[in-house]
Amino acid sequence: MIWLYAAIGKPDDTIGKIDDNADRITALIHQATVMWLNDIVFTWRWWLAFMLTFMPWLLWLIYRKKNSADRLLYVALTVMMVSVILNVVGDQFGLWHYRYNLVPIMPTYFPWDFTVLPVAVITALQIKPRANPWLKGAIFASVSAFVGEPFFQWIGVYRLVHWRPVYSLPIYVAIYMLANWMLVRRNRFAPLDDTP
Repeated sequence: MIWLYAAIGKPDDTIGKIDDNADRITALIHQATVMWLNDIVFTWRWWLAFMLTFMPWLLWLIYRKKNSADRLLYVALTVMMVSVILNVVGDQFGLWHYRYNLVPIMPTYFPWDFTVLPVAVITALQIKPRANPWLKGAIFASVSAFVGEPFFQWIGVYRLVHWRPVYSLPIYVAIYMLANWMLVRRNRFAPLDDTP
């Protein structure tokens, strides 16, 4: 039995450290929520986040290519997931952080991950669909990295800590190319049939 204790160490120490860390995180989230309620909600930056969360989707619903809507929404969902994962990783590692969130418990900027980026990608995919995807990806990435990110930094929503917009360029190209591949590949999916 001593060998088992030596192999796994003192579980109570680890459990205590994990619980202590969780308690501190909970206290910080509570503090952030109070600050959000007192200083952020209903400010002009919060209203901007609110508008950016819904307006791009409403415009897209009006102007979309209706015969491709299911494929484009499939691509948009994937872009959302990739964007959220990358933003959470960057935020948690202290590369950047967001202020003036739409909801206080999100570590990322909700409108960017769930609306602006996916709607921009699926809109870009619809414009000149036969154009070179690498060129379109480079244009999309350049606008996102050198116009979108600096704009949000300029209005005080986004703070770069250990990151520069140029680092985002290949990531945005990769996101666009993944979306393009998925859109093209989606045409090859076999239709569902009723047989089990």
